[in-house]
Amino acid sequence: MFLSFSLLLIASIGGLGLTYAIGWETRFMTRLLAGHVIGISLWGTVAFAIGFLMGIDELSSALSLCIALTPALMFLKSDLRQRLSRDWKNALTSLQGNPTSKALGLAYYVSFLILFIVFFDRAMIVRDDGIFTGSSNNFGDLPAHLGAIFAFTEGAVFPPDNPSFAGSTFTYPFLVDLVSALLVSLGAAVQDAMLVQNVILCFAMLLLLERFATTVSGSSFVGRLTPALFFFGGGLGFLSFAGDYLGGGRTLLDALWDIGKDYTIGDEYRWGNPMTTLLITQRSFLIGLPLALIALTKIWETTESNRNQQAEDTNGGNRAMFMTGLLTGMLPLVHVHTLAALFVVCAVLMLSCTRIQIRRLVSFGLGVAVVAIPLLLWLMSDSASQVSRFIRFQEGWETDASNLLFFWMKNTGILIPLAVAGVMMVRRKKDTESGLLNFCIPFLMLFVIGNFITLAPWGWDNIKILVYWFIASLLFVGIVIEFIWRSVRFGRVIAGALLFTLVASGGLDVWRVASGQVEMEVFNKELVGIADEIRKKTPKDALFVHEPSHNSPLVLTGRRSLMRYTGHLFSYGIDYKEREEDVRHILSGGEMSREIIERYGIDYILVTEQERSHPDFDEAALQGYPVVIAKGMSRVYKVDR
Repeated sequence: MFLSFSLLLIASIGGLGLTYAIGWETRFMTRLLAGHVIGISLWGTVAFAIGFLMGIDELSSALSLCIALTPALMFLKSDLRQRLSRDWKNALTSLQGNPTSKALGLAYYVSFLILFIVFFDRAMIVRDDGIFTGSSNNFGDLPAHLGAIFAFTEGAVFPPDNPSFAGSTFTYPFLVDLVSALLVSLGAAVQDAMLVQNVILCFAMLLLLERFATTVSGSSFVGRLTPALFFFGGGLGFLSFAGDYLGGGRTLLDALWDIGKDYTIGDEYRWGNPMTTLLITQRSFLIGLPLALIALTKIWETTESNRNQQAEDTNGGNRAMFMTGLLTGMLPLVHVHTLAALFVVCAVLMLSCTRIQIRRLVSFGLGVAVVAIPLLLWLMSDSASQVSRFIRFQEGWETDASNLLFFWMKNTGILIPLAVAGVMMVRRKKDTESGLLNFCIPFLMLFVIGNFITLAPWGWDNIKILVYWFIASLLFVGIVIEFIWRSVRFGRVIAGALLFTLVASGGLDVWRVASGQVEMEVFNKELVGIADEIRKKTPKDALFVHEPSHNSPLVLTGRRSLMRYTGHLFSYGIDYKEREEDVRHILSGGEMSREIIERYGIDYILVTEQERSHPDFDEAALQGYPVVIAKGMSRVYKVDR
């Protein structure tokens, strides 16, 4: 674990230098964590480029890290060293002052840090009897991420095939898993690499979200409140928990230590808590959101400061925005939906910008295009994903249009009423030069798009766009709660009650994971064992056929699979029906199996408890093939072609 932390800290140094290049002005700790996000994104992108020549191994991982550190050479300039020294001294000075206030601030950050450590420690649990996860939502996603990591570290070809669909480009935004693979290639255990990476990125998200909310709202109160509302966000599911508790005949303490289901997502609720449905499962978001927050803060400073000024000023400039765009251009490898969200934000904001501000946004867009377009072209080449499966009209997200208002009230509780109240409060202020309402219009557009246009084969994935509307709404919610807290009689009691309704449901789901109430077996001891044997005894470029289950042991080997879990393939927009039928023929030993094996160039057939559960499986038909690996009841048959 210390190795992973050390390598990630080193990777942050180059990114720290780039925060000065883009004109990022903030306190030192936030700057350092922004540098971490930028630094590891740069490390992963450089490693991706070098990988075409050298693959992923210890040498290429170290070389790419050295190259990613080159922006740190900017500190050779005396003025930049002086700025760094000034920021460090300001950070030390900020520790002085009112001890109570400083202690409360420290407790705020330490509490979140402890939560992140305990929470993400449940993402992957490795024991002698197998590999487990402590999050029910992570049961299907953990194998997918492990499959990506091991495809980089164990596979024979770079870039690897889509781990779930051999022979096609790996189009899923994989940079977060590539960085994990770099850590593994340099000696870290995969579970340690993922844990340290998740915790640091989530803590960076906390500070960057606070910085964004404080900057846009102009209130440190809103800045501190917004991350709490985000990480514990949820709807009215706590009312269902109350009903279950009252009807269960248990004490409240017993009920809290034995929560039987999630209360922000399931059959009844669809707006999942961000930590339990996005951050622990869809790891790409851990880099995508922080990068977006860096870009959005710069966009705010560009479009909203000195709004009526027609001359170039020193608060940011075309060069700084172009540099910000270059960094944001890495998003195709990080999180494509975030790139789409930023495109909408910039396009709508340009309609109300001055000429100078439009030039800066164009500079930002050009920077994005320089990096993003080549990456997008590569991702689209030889991809099995079908664009037509990603975009289509829908009548409401996860519901129908006639039920839309009730759906959102149920899933987000009092969020929308409070946000509307916040909008009204801002409109009544005489000083509206901050442009808060104008800045948040694009996020309302994202809400409309997310409800009526599907941007992924699986409609629920629109949450990747809707989450940005959610963050913008939290700003107005914070404005209302601050007003009530400071200006209304019994305001703290009222504000506390409002906060409780906003975080109770999400808090229950986060607590359920962090307290260790969930433990689901992903790979048992035999599956882990057969995976180890496959890594030792088969070529790295071997192609396997196996049952298309989400937790096939093949995901732990880096070997290629003809086809894996259909749920993942569907979400990638891949038409898998023909291969699914071909896999069925091979496992059943039908007359067509030999021709199919020859057509795809199959090397091995894996037989475990998963294959034997297939209704058409006939192991007798495989007896003509030699068994090259046997582990317990599991077998690997070598196909002679």
